[in-house]
Amino acid sequence: AGLVPIALTGASRRTIGPLYAVTLTGAGLFSMSMLANLYGVISPGVGQGKVPSTLPPLEFDLGYQRVSDATADYRNFFALGAVARLEAVRLEASARLAPDEGNTWIRAGAAYRLWGAPEQALGSGDGTALDVEGFATYHRYPTEGFTVGGGELSLRGRYAMSRLSPRMAGSFAEGSVGLSYQGYVYPGPVVDDNLHGQLLYTFGYGVWLGRGGPFKGEAMLYYD
Repeated sequence: AGLVPIALTGASRRTIGPLYAVTLTGAGLFSMSMLANLYGVISPGVGQGKVPSTLPPLEFDLGYQRVSDATADYRNFFALGAVARLEAVRLEASARLAPDEGNTWIRAGAAYRLWGAPEQALGSGDGTALDVEGFATYHRYPTEGFTVGGGELSLRGRYAMSRLSPRMAGSFAEGSVGLSYQGYVYPGPVVDDNLHGQLLYTFGYGVWLGRGGPFKGEAMLYYD
């Protein structure tokens, strides 16, 4: 339903947004149903995880990220991040820093839980939730001499698959849709529109890890 009109219109900028959303919805529906089928077969043998009773009010992370991009020479990044949970509000900030070239990416924002148990009392529900998210992004390219900045707004939902079937307990489907606007700042005359809009779309299938003990978490296979 989405790919045929995209081909007929030559991926026109006037229609590509909704048509791409339809195409991704179809891809997400088929891929998540396939993963749910596999999970239903495998989970009795490996056991089903449980929704954690609570998530910590504050998290920090430090790591390494390697990026492979044919349009850039940057490969190695320090990865930094923090999450704070305040009742129905979640605050997030993350950064990627390339020490060799000074390439810097920063993303910060917040999410508000519209429906479902708050993350600090997650065990009072089954994990099903709906959030509205807003973030600002900043990406500096010192070698090339330009900077990208913008903002994004989206809805993100998670559905506990146990509501669909008891065999799906311990797993969840997740998806989000939103819009982003980015502006480019660079020296020299502007030869093109420097404000661009983007469709944001994510879908994935995941499992909760742990069975009520100290070990807990989640793993998700997703497309963003």
